[in-house]
Amino acid sequence: MTSHAASSLSLRTSADLAEAGVARWQQTLAVRRGELERVRRGVYVDAEEWLATSPRQRVVLQARAAATSRRATPLFSHATAAILHGLPLVGPPSTDLDVLLIGATGGRSESGIRAHRSRNAAEAVAPAGLDDIRVTTLERTLIDVAATVALPLSLPMLDHALRLGSTTIPDLRAELRRRTSLRARTRVTRAVSLADGRAANPGESFSRARILDAGFAAPDLQRPFVSGDGSRAVVDFYWDAVDLVGEFDGRLEHSRADGSGDPDALWEEKRREDALRADGHGIVRWGWDDAWRGEPLRRLLERAGVPRATSAAPRGRSRRSAGAA
Repeated sequence: MTSHAASSLSLRTSADLAEAGVARWQQTLAVRRGELERVRRGVYVDAEEWLATSPRQRVVLQARAAATSRRATPLFSHATAAILHGLPLVGPPSTDLDVLLIGATGGRSESGIRAHRSRNAAEAVAPAGLDDIRVTTLERTLIDVAATVALPLSLPMLDHALRLGSTTIPDLRAELRRRTSLRARTRVTRAVSLADGRAANPGESFSRARILDAGFAAPDLQRPFVSGDGSRAVVDFYWDAVDLVGEFDGRLEHSRADGSGDPDALWEEKRREDALRADGHGIVRWGWDDAWRGEPLRRLLERAGVPRATSAAPRGRSRRSAGAA
């Protein structure tokens, strides 16, 4: 089930259930028995359906429930809007929904709702497949997220949107100029300047943010190589100055549909890496745990000789990427 497949699940209000002959005391009893899940006060879903949903899908259900139960249609923003737009989220989603309020006064946070206030008007759009929900535009959402979370969490979203062609750097900069009351402008400007649609997946984007925040030189992304044996490879990261390849091992790329390891993919990866080493390129590899904890990744990069952003890096060995595909 995709995130937006949660839009097909049937939410039922307390009034709907009462009209169907389920009294309010019976609704409470059904929740206690594990037959119904209370998504929000006065809004329910079948408990088995709820248990089959992912954390992201539950955010969709909670947003639909909030839109159903509130008098005024909420405008979802920030991380909630990011999920509803289908952007990648690193780490678990918040249990609170983000809602945007326009103006200096009025409205407040409440149980399960985190209110964000802005003096700049916001356009409301319906995310794909969710006609009963209103969210901030993709560009506004990305700017809001970049203003309120650290780079390792915002960069995967920015890279993803650029990679899919859903937005562009000029569009993001135009949205930033419109945000006259935006706080953390320096943080947002940096995030937008670092965004790069060449990043292949959220793990690579998260890793790059960790690399840059740790003060290392920015790597080139998706650098193609043709090895001496004629084999071709595209690597995740490359530091030209020290002729070093960086590879993020997300494991999923080497898994079958049932989650088991794919020996053919693992062998091909080893063969590709052996060819790069035979041509004299250094290689450093890390996984999700190294990037998430940060310090293990920093130590790996230091031992591998990755240059610092502010230092003059030594010239690397000759490389063979000119004949890339």
